[in-house]
Amino acid sequence: FTGVTNNYAGGVVVSGGTLGVYNITDASDAMLGAVPIPDAANLGFAAGTTFANRNIGGLGSNLTLVANRGITLTGGGTTNFDVVDSLGTGLGIARTVTINGPITGSGTINHTGSNNSDLQLFGAIFSGVGVTNTNGAMYLENANNTYTVATIVNGGAIAVNGSTAASSAVTVNSTGTLSGRGTVVGSVTVKSGGILTPGFREINKIITGSTTFESGSIFEWALGSGPTTTGRGTDYDAVNAAGLSGSGAIFRVVLDGSQNFSSSFWDSNQTRPGRIS
Repeated sequence: FTGVTNNYAGGVVVSGGTLGVYNITDASDAMLGAVPIPDAANLGFAAGTTFANRNIGGLGSNLTLVANRGITLTGGGTTNFDVVDSLGTGLGIARTVTINGPITGSGTINHTGSNNSDLQLFGAIFSGVGVTNTNGAMYLENANNTYTVATIVNGGAIAVNGSTAASSAVTVNSTGTLSGRGTVVGSVTVKSGGILTPGFREINKIITGSTTFESGSIFEWALGSGPTTTGRGTDYDAVNAAGLSGSGAIFRVVLDGSQNFSSSFWDSNQTRPGRIS
């Protein structure tokens, strides 16, 4: 799709290959047909298909789907959402695809593309669906997700600002990051090279289910300017975990650059309680 406005009223079903939405400026949802009535004009994807949002002419091209245009997955396999920046290299103008409608059916959404691309999921994700991130960032913004398939971070980051579902176990593999300020209801396993960090590009607090740090995994903890030992979740990162296990994990401290180390506050040991509790 490269046109600005299309007026057909039905849905779009991709049984094979790729659905591409390409535009030289920010893409409008009108490219995908008339504004739908509920459930009437979803985007349907079979297993093994791809949704691609790319550029023509080297400019940014974001896409936002209206609230009642959802995604329906079929076949129980994986559909790739290939969101790529303006240069296709991770060095160009960042691109964001925002899905406001519900995600239903049977299958897994896998966010691929360049490392500065974002896939924002504001609609509820329902039973039978799973989410995987391979590159860039995926944002789970809805607090009423009920999906049952696994949540997997193979690369890039999943930022949980709403919630995951209780029956969806989360696995963070090497080079992947689990972050956000919401609630990860199911169990969390952080593999060697994987990262758990509250917030996402900010200091915050995240709530997790039973969490296991395997040897070589990383807990990345951000510290604000201080000087204070209070401010859990505001001046320093915090995790509320239902349970904690594992050994051999790496504790990585990240400073925001605003610390004044000439202050006498830093001349003595300081304790910030409840980094993980």
